[in-house]
Amino acid sequence: MICLAILFFNYADKNISKIIFLILSILSVIEFGRILKIGKAENIVMIFSALFVFLYEDFSLEKKVLIVILFDLILFFSWRIFKDKIDSKFIEYTAITMFFGIIPFYIMYIIFNTNKLSLLYVMLLVWIYDMAAYFTGITLGKNKLVPNISPKKSWEGLIGATIAVFAFSFIYYYNDLFIARDIILLAFLVVFLAPIGDLTVSLLKRNNLIKDSGNIIPGHGGVLDRMDSFIFLVPIIFYIGVL
Repeated sequence: MICLAILFFNYADKNISKIIFLILSILSVIEFGRILKIGKAENIVMIFSALFVFLYEDFSLEKKVLIVILFDLILFFSWRIFKDKIDSKFIEYTAITMFFGIIPFYIMYIIFNTNKLSLLYVMLLVWIYDMAAYFTGITLGKNKLVPNISPKKSWEGLIGATIAVFAFSFIYYYNDLFIARDIILLAFLVVFLAPIGDLTVSLLKRNNLIKDSGNIIPGHGGVLDRMDSFIFLVPIIFYIGVL
């Protein structure tokens, strides 16, 4: 994964990056449909919603999101009314898919083409967090963090990951690649938001009795299983202006 990321950051241009992030977004949309057990018709509509957000350039992201959500909800409600069918799962699916499966990947595409090094730095922080949490949890983990949602995660893993993220952040600080305020803020955001994103997807999977979001990555599950740490982190750091 890291080798592929390095190749991507070195050689991808704007068009290639749009295609890659769009594919990741569409796969996430499909995986959320699987997790939430939504119909294929709604899945197809949300895939076209992702295409609209990525390919239509004349509107701001906020305007595109508003248009998509309003259009999709009107369409989904109309379909239920026409069928005289009592079912409101599509409301949850529309919101979750838009805010967790489309927006984060579109923002990553924007950041990639405006501040590539910053996006790479954030991704490195998340990977360091994940690896440190895993190895610390395996070796020292005794106290479960949220056993009903993710039985393997521990408080020791969380503490170990936090130490690793801040240690790596200070290395960047001493190399003068970012100002101190942004270094500290990014470290705090990663430590807080990366596990929240991870556990949010785990909660959805547990609630719907699904182990992995997909099987596109052999041995690792789906796109959401690898990218869930970014679903809250990327929009927040983008909109508060850290990157």
